[in-house]
Amino acid sequence: MAGALVLVACAGPVPDREGLALIVDGHYEQGLNKLEEAARSDPGNQELRMRLLTSRERIVMQILAAAASARAAGDVGEAEAQYRRVLALSPGDARATEGLRLLEKRDLHGEMVRQAQAALKNGDVEQAESQAQKILGLSPRNPGALEVLAQVERLRAMDSTVPTQLKSRLTKPVSLEFRDANLKMVFDVLSRISGINFILDKDIKSDIKVTIYVRNVAVEDAIDLTLVQSQLEKKVLSDNSVLIYPNTPQKIRDYQDLVVRAFYLVNSEAKQTAVVLKSILKLKDMHVDDRLNMILVRDTPETIRLAEKVIRLQDLADPEVVLEIEVLEINRTRALELGVNWPDTFTWLVPGTNAITVNDLPFRQHTSGSRIGVNATMLLKLRSDSSIANTISNPRIRIKNRDKARVLVGDRVPVITATVTPGATNPVTTESISYLDVGLKLEAEPVVMLDDDVSIKVTLEVSTLGESVATNSGSLAYRVGTRTINTSLRLKDGETQVLMGLIRDDERNTASGVPGLADMPVVGRLFSVPRNERQKTEIVLSITPRIVRNLVRPDAQEMEFWSGTDASMKARRPTLNSGSAPGSAVAPPAPATPQAPALPPVARAPESSAALAPALQAPPPSASAPLQMSWQAPPTARVGEQFVVGVQANAPSPLVGAAMSLRFDPAALEVVAVEQGDLLKQANVENRFNHTVDAIGGRLAVNVARPGPEGAQGQGRLFNVTFRVKAAAPRSQILLTSMSPLGPGGSPIPFSVSGALSIALQP
Repeated sequence: MAGALVLVACAGPVPDREGLALIVDGHYEQGLNKLEEAARSDPGNQELRMRLLTSRERIVMQILAAAASARAAGDVGEAEAQYRRVLALSPGDARATEGLRLLEKRDLHGEMVRQAQAALKNGDVEQAESQAQKILGLSPRNPGALEVLAQVERLRAMDSTVPTQLKSRLTKPVSLEFRDANLKMVFDVLSRISGINFILDKDIKSDIKVTIYVRNVAVEDAIDLTLVQSQLEKKVLSDNSVLIYPNTPQKIRDYQDLVVRAFYLVNSEAKQTAVVLKSILKLKDMHVDDRLNMILVRDTPETIRLAEKVIRLQDLADPEVVLEIEVLEINRTRALELGVNWPDTFTWLVPGTNAITVNDLPFRQHTSGSRIGVNATMLLKLRSDSSIANTISNPRIRIKNRDKARVLVGDRVPVITATVTPGATNPVTTESISYLDVGLKLEAEPVVMLDDDVSIKVTLEVSTLGESVATNSGSLAYRVGTRTINTSLRLKDGETQVLMGLIRDDERNTASGVPGLADMPVVGRLFSVPRNERQKTEIVLSITPRIVRNLVRPDAQEMEFWSGTDASMKARRPTLNSGSAPGSAVAPPAPATPQAPALPPVARAPESSAALAPALQAPPPSASAPLQMSWQAPPTARVGEQFVVGVQANAPSPLVGAAMSLRFDPAALEVVAVEQGDLLKQANVENRFNHTVDAIGGRLAVNVARPGPEGAQGQGRLFNVTFRVKAAAPRSQILLTSMSPLGPGGSPIPFSVSGALSIALQP
């Protein structure tokens, strides 16, 4: 537009030229004022009037585009200023008026979005969802409201898929000693010790007896052992309530929760994966959608977790390899002609007639009398030819594992076939055309091995088109010369193999000369022209595989995992967490001295109800100063990133060891690494440090202990945990569910924790 305005300005009056120049420089208002001045000075000039109108419309369109861009970017102030600028240039412009109205609605919607986000931050999921639905009713594509709804759905999905875990109020292990005790009495004791509520199904027999002797196990494990012995099952209702029911097929159908899960496959085919799930996990309620390459499964949460592991093992990307192929066809031709070419035709000339040709060769006509004469020229031939021709094909082919690639470099020659059908009067001839591939044809089928070897089946065919042959029926065929290689070879990644030796050697000796004289020895070369020709052709194939992507072998723990029994699928192997807090699978440090450590709570089968009191008494408080625990972690993290959570401790009294248990959201976080801190490493002591991770249940158990009776004091980290963010969440909490710090001699140390760690996981 600027170039057109400059050209127009050169032919207009002074105010008009000044106005157009101002518009080109971006001074729209001043430029339009000059154009209006020029139009008022010459009211009859329609050209000036049209220039004013078109310039105003172009400027308004540019400002409206700038306002729309500012509104899309969220710059409400800039968008409003641009719309008001349009109204100043063109009062009552409907587009600017509508833009201002949309900005007002956007301000209202923005305030509503902020209210929904505040409600979500405060944990009021219902209010946040209701506010977001109101916004979408007014503005169906509002990005803020859509994001709030997405966060609500993620929170609800997290709550529905993560199984509820029991949380005992007891942070120390327990011991059980019951002989032929009534089952209800055992649950009564466990309820008093742990604070867990037990609800018994009405079909549980009242005369069930329990005999169990276990020491230093977690409360949850004690409950499971009691249930296994009595052939009972449990259903966790909340973090402190559990339903107990008989382990019968009917009761399992009545109480066992089922989950519907959709698996969208990326690499493997849904039908093939469904067959694997049916044969391995015995899944029944399953639907395969070939259009989406998706499997829909309905089963127990434990079976769904196992299906996730099986699909993770199978849904892997196929290996790919690039084949660098070079094909050379080397032609060597040598020809020699040395001799005298004598005339080989005669002419009989008759007056008044044309020349009579003998041997089908015309001679020049003579006008003289009749005679027989020679009309030819004797030539001396001295000729030698030598040539070497290289025909090179150098394709680079990327092939998926076990697929076949085909390369054709040449021509597709039509072959005509005629079919004659006899008729009553005249036969009917029908022609059809088929095509024959002539040239270089290459087929390669690679198989990529896990050790970076590539097994390749190679078929190479080099064909040449010869003379055509016509049949009596009208069909047309060709004589084709061909050379073929068909082999299998195994090469390393980047290794080059050369295949050669397909040689064709042709030798031809021909001669032409005077009959009789040409056959004479020595002298015969003066009366003949011999031609000696030799042609040698060789095919050379060079092939180099280069692996682009190989199959990533899963880790050992992923290739072999626990799956329960034939009657009950289990994603996690039941373990006894001996000598540690609930959730831990490691033993506490042994006492350094013969002094007996403080005993954990012990529940025994009493003779009367009054005997329960001593068994339920808490251990006496320790005289050691309390251990203060705190967190060190970033406030936010993004999906796919890793972050480190440090467990900081301030130990005013000597600390010998500690057993700790953490809980986290397994749907949002994944443990990558666990490392020992520096607190118990004082004086360069080699500590016993081990940990176990329950990735499905979201538990981490850590045990660290110093050798010898001397403990560590001061501030430092007990351990560091590296997490990877799997999914976004407004607030993801990491809880220290149990802690058993020990002082010299195995004496317990009181402790305090700053609270749960909350981290915002951003998408």
